[in-house]
Amino acid sequence: MSFLPSKTFQMAVIALEHTQIVNYLRASTLAVLVYEYLLTFDLEVNFVWKRDWSIVKILFILTRYLPFFDATIILALQFLPHASAAKCKMLYTAIAFLSIGLFIAEAVLTLRTWAVCGGQKRLGILLAIFSMGIFSGHTVLVGFFSLATLRFDLQDTLDTILQGCLVTSGNYNLLIIDWSFVLTYDTVNLVLIMTPAYQSFRPGCYSNLTRVVLRDGAIYYFYLFVAAIANIIVITRLNVSW
Repeated sequence: MSFLPSKTFQMAVIALEHTQIVNYLRASTLAVLVYEYLLTFDLEVNFVWKRDWSIVKILFILTRYLPFFDATIILALQFLPHASAAKCKMLYTAIAFLSIGLFIAEAVLTLRTWAVCGGQKRLGILLAIFSMGIFSGHTVLVGFFSLATLRFDLQDTLDTILQGCLVTSGNYNLLIIDWSFVLTYDTVNLVLIMTPAYQSFRPGCYSNLTRVVLRDGAIYYFYLFVAAIANIIVITRLNVSW
């Protein structure tokens, strides 16, 4: 890339470094996705596919398989040869719209939280309003980030030697705000489920099955909480280097 002006060369180096970090994170995420799918596929066949169709079953299937569409686009972002800036913009826009999968996944978990907290009508309404507000903001922020702020200034210049998409700039503050929304959402659900989870360890309060549901729900929300913080940290670090 010695044919590039020094300032452009420096921008290319930083963009490549960031892309490499993001690719490592994507690869690890895809590995976990496939590993978890293989571990639980037999349970899915026995306890989901053999049951009658319902809203919960449809939500589960969407949650289960939409990430594989995400994975296909992510692989294209990393390995698509001779990708133009227009193609890269289209792929990132597709990922933004597929973030509906995140909303569906969180909706399933919120239904479980609502159920283990007693299934009260008032709580259900509040959780529904809270969920819609958080994920409406999420959709707007991610969509605006992908459509209006992402730039691929070197994509057409380096398309003959570049594999995948090279992001040169974007308003990453939007993503920090977005993940802060998700973090807030997961924190509220974690707090809601921790109270009955704590009470479940008292003798005679809950059945063994309910204890397992509460324990696993609390652990899962804790992992989501940590993942949201990790996303904010990574985005913040990348944003500082631009």
